Parts: sequence; structure tokens; C-alpha cells
Amino acid sequence: MVVCMDSVGATKWAIKYCEELIRHGIKNTDMVYFSSDISRILINARSRFGVNSKKDINQFLGIMINQFKNFFGREGTILVPVFSWEFCRSNYFDINKTLGEVGLLGNWILENDSDFIRTSHPIYSFMVYGVEAPKILSIDSHDGWGKDSVFDYLYNKHAKNILIDVSLEESFTFSHHVEKMIGVPFRYNKDFEGIYIDMHGKTSKKIYSMYVRDLDIISRQRTDNRYLQDRGVARIYTFEEGLDVQIVDLFLSYEIIEKNLKYDMASAWYCFHEYTYKYGDTPTHKYEIKSMNK
Repeated sequence: MVVCMDSVGATKWAIKYCEELIRHGIKNTDMVYFSSDISRILINARSRFGVNSKKDINQFLGIMINQFKNFFGREGTILVPVFSWEFCRSNYFDINKTLGEVGLLGNWILENDSDFIRTSHPIYSFMVYGVEAPKILSIDSHDGWGKDSVFDYLYNKHAKNILIDVSLEESFTFSHHVEKMIGVPFRYNKDFEGIYIDMHGKTSKKIYSMYVRDLDIISRQRTDNRYLQDRGVARIYTFEEGLDVQIVDLFLSYEIIEKNLKYDMASAWYCFHEYTYKYGDTPTHKYEIKSMNK
């Protein structure tokens, strides 16, 4: 017997999720940046709504994304990351085909929802939909994290980072924007030259930059998941069946991260091994470029 997916139940769930975001301070005019691990969502959807086959998964994710679009699309803006380091490894990027490496949701949108369009940076790109999409899509910054990047735009527009079942330690990429803007000494600028295929299929050679970590410095990220909530710039709650959600105000979080990086030895973000971090020190590594000929 073929069991059909409960699309009505899935739709009600997605609406309820949007309503829960509203209850925790999100408005339909907000710019929202979703970081996610939707594994638990799909596991729950299998037992609750009969989401079993690939077709069911596509239908369920379509329902979920459509509810987000219905809620934010008229007056707000949605960004979903499709970050990929393929350009760094192979000197090649196809904006329509190169998959992201930071979760299923961004890749699903890339392959299934033509209403979203991908931003141009080959390492730190986003799928974007909503009223601010044209302005965001016009950004073609050399650096993925620096001034005039999409991350800088998110900061200036007071965007909200919604982390779905992922921790700050795993997924709060915005902190690297702060590191870039103030110039921490354990990172340095590295350019990557490669073949770039744009959305129209045009091929060219381009150079983009990443503010990379000095690999000679051994460190690990150790951010307490409640660090920003305890300082009044984030909210954490648990949705149905143990789904953890954190909402971070990126504009307000910037100053908190900056102060820790400048005046408290980055103690809230990193644990260094045999390296004493001090803001203002000379960078430990010089600029370099990885060209196509190397």
C-alpha cells in the first residue's frame, strides 16, 4: 500500500513555525539569514507527515520554503547560504551548478526553486529572495567577508541570523566578518584565481579573496551557544520535538564580538594552542595568491 504524504499537516506545521518566529520577535519586514541543519526536521517529517521518498522530501521542503516566501517575500528578504570551497580547491566555480557545503537547504533551493537567485562570490554565496534581493545581487565584492560584502550589507541592514538546530560554534559565520573588519593577526588575505561561470553560462577568469586562518596556529572554536543571548542580542527557544532555534541580531552582535576580539583575547570565540593572541599584533602571515598556474 502506498502511503501519501500529509501535505495539509506539513503546511500547518510550516505556518506554525513562521508564527513561532513572529512570537520571538521576527517581523515580515526583516532581512533573515537562515543557517540550518534540517536533518531532525526531515526525521520528524517522516514520522509525522509520511515524508519518505525523494519526491516527498521535495514536496515537504517546497511547502516549508513557500511559507517562508509567503511570510517574508512581500516586505522582507530571505538569504540561505550555499558556501563552497571548491573555487579554493580546484580553481573552478559554476554559479548555477556548484553545490554548497553547509547543509541541504541551500542546495535544495539552488536546484529546485528558481525564485531564489545566487549571489556572486564563489566562496561565500547566498540564495536570495525578497524585496532587497536586487541590491544584494548587485554586490560583487572581491572579499567574501569585508567591507561592501554581503555580510557587510547584512550588518548595515540589521539582519537577523536564524540558526535552526545548529550552534554558534558550528555556524555563526558572521563573526568572521568582524574579524576581517578589525584585522585580527591570526588571519590574512589570500586571493584565489579560477574559472568562473556566471548565471548566463559565460566563462571568464576571476580572482576572489578569502580572509583565511593561519594554519600554523592551532586553534579551535569554542563559543558558548548562549554567549550572545546572555548579552541581550539573541534569543534561543525550542520548537516542536526538540528543534533548537536561535535568533541573532547581527548589528547588535557586532560590537560584542569586536570588544571580545580587541580587549579579551578572543576568549569567547577561540582556544589557541601555543599562541598568545593580542589584538594589534603584526599578522603572523603575509598576503598570498593561489593562481591557476600553481
